Amino acid sequence: DLIAGTHGNSLFILDDLTVFQQFDQAKSAVAYLFPPRPAYLFALWEPEQPGPDSGPPTGAFTGDNPDYGAIISYYLRSELKAVPTLEIADTSGHIVRHLSARDALSAMPGVNRTAWDLMEDPPVAWKGTPKFNQQPFAGHEAVPGRYVVTLKAGPTTLTSAVEVLPDPRAPWTHDQYVTRHAFMQTIKDELSSVDTALNTLDRLKAQLTKRQAQVADRRGTAQLLARIEKVEREREAVFATLTSNPQADQDDDFLPDKLREHVLAVASALNSPLSYGTGSYGPAYLGPPTDASIKMASAVRQNYDTVMASYERFIKEDVAALNLALATAGFAAI
Repeated sequence: DLIAGTHGNSLFILDDLTVFQQFDQAKSAVAYLFPPRPAYLFALWEPEQPGPDSGPPTGAFTGDNPDYGAIISYYLRSELKAVPTLEIADTSGHIVRHLSARDALSAMPGVNRTAWDLMEDPPVAWKGTPKFNQQPFAGHEAVPGRYVVTLKAGPTTLTSAVEVLPDPRAPWTHDQYVTRHAFMQTIKDELSSVDTALNTLDRLKAQLTKRQAQVADRRGTAQLLARIEKVEREREAVFATLTSNPQADQDDDFLPDKLREHVLAVASALNSPLSYGTGSYGPAYLGPPTDASIKMASAVRQNYDTVMASYERFIKEDVAALNLALATAGFAAI
């Protein structure tokens, strides 16, 4: 960083001089990826309590902090037709995060900058629910360690290493970060499976409605029509075990939680056991799962196994049997 003091009472801080130090090299290339400096994993906090009347004190002034996480800068000699992409991979080569135009990547010429927030890719989103509920769990943090950043800019592919460091004030060991990651990965996988099932059930609802109308227009299909209606009732029953289907952000205050809400509760319990009412911006706790979280996750897992087994039976048996009946009657499958 470059820190410049004025003759008044101000300080200017220019973070990460790497771009200036390597700019001559960058200009000679079609595309150039500047090596990111190490990034620290730590809990984020708001400067004031959240609420409708919250805000900084009147007259207070603070500068803007750099983006949290690993700051990634790259140079493009000319504008590209497509926005570049970034991939973050661990030492085994597994890609843990994909970044694209929605993450502020640009195809414009010159120096561009974005940031990896040290989070891995989020779970599958449930597309049929209101936006606030589509992806309430953003994923989980990467384990401190070495990662490889890959920039794909047109025909050019560039790589650079980045080091993710733990908060030096935190008491946790590397093994505890690994334990936390494995725990959160299980939650992410469960939520992805549930949301994939809900997306499938939503598509089935639309297809069943369409096929029902088509079958109803043909004579002599009362038995097949009754079968479609039966499968729709079964679909609704399975759907009701997967989610309480909230339509507003406070519906969970009175709707009984189902599997999806229970999985989300496990993630919330681990992420923020200390943050309620403290103005936490992100997870206030980045350590290993507590005994209470492990016990809670175990109970949810039992319910997960039961509910998902019922869903699989519905797809493999009930829907498959209906498709056979539809095909026999000359209708397309769902």
